[in-house]
Amino acid sequence: MADSDVTSPVNRPAKRLPSIVLVMIGLLTAYGLKVLVLNRPYGPGSVRRVNSANPELQLAAKRAQSELDSFIAELARPTPDERFAILGAFKTPQGNEYLWVKDPSFADGKFKGVLAQPPIAYREASKGDPVTVDRKDVFDWKIKTNDGVRGGYTEKVLQ
Repeated sequence: MADSDVTSPVNRPAKRLPSIVLVMIGLLTAYGLKVLVLNRPYGPGSVRRVNSANPELQLAAKRAQSELDSFIAELARPTPDERFAILGAFKTPQGNEYLWVKDPSFADGKFKGVLAQPPIAYREASKGDPVTVDRKDVFDWKIKTNDGVRGGYTEKVLQ
């Protein structure tokens, strides 16, 4: 199967997610590939495989980590039109699943926020539940304002 082939990891009835540009990107390890879950209905067509060694995706994640201190500084002094989110790694038996966490706060090396999307393999929480993500497990971040989005580097690679 080619890296660009589309497949589904679960047999669930098709249902639509809220219409946010990318509600979720989840990464699972499957057959040696990273599986990225995009904002599409569950079922056939909901998952896109991306080679785990994708250099653009790895560079995007490294850039997000290198700018994480700036994100944390902005998080400490938000403006009224800013909305913050982080993409955190959540451990599953199949590998990490990367899920967006909205409304994060940061203290003692950890982010606390609300799971912004329904997980596929991660069973410890559901969409809307409070979660904690260690700083080292942040794969990406974004700040949405009325003027656009800052960060979200992995989303830009996958568009």
